[in-house]
Amino acid sequence: MKVSKRFLLLALANTLAALALAAGIVLYERHVFSGLDKLSYIRLWCDGCFVSAVIFLGSGILVAVSRNGGFDSISYAFSRLAKRFIPSSRKAQDSDQTQKSGQSSVQTAKNQSYLEYVKERHTDGKKSPHPLLMIAGSVMLLLSFILLVLA
Repeated sequence: MKVSKRFLLLALANTLAALALAAGIVLYERHVFSGLDKLSYIRLWCDGCFVSAVIFLGSGILVAVSRNGGFDSISYAFSRLAKRFIPSSRKAQDSDQTQKSGQSSVQTAKNQSYLEYVKERHTDGKKSPHPLLMIAGSVMLLLSFILLVLA
């Protein structure tokens, strides 16, 4: 499996963003708790890396769930509500569907089933999640555990 340079650069950028978040947490805590010894600074860095790891891993998991269809039912429900209660969006979509299919637009918009909605939504072929957030979160979690052992 060959990894592109762009992917590696984006993974590095996400990891650096996670480190910047951890450094921001450490700087904030250092200002609040001034006059700490070296062991306390290691603990602060451990806490900052762990919080950064939780944020990045949680975001990565949400992206993975979303790209694999975990929120399709919620999206379908809100799109049905929008079609039902907002006349401007219904008219715009109805005119688009009428031009494409030549069928009665009101009947097509009202009778779209959940399976048709999911097939239409996932026609682009993106099934695998983008793992950059998970890579950065994993690096920060590993760094957090190393600092925990040192403390």
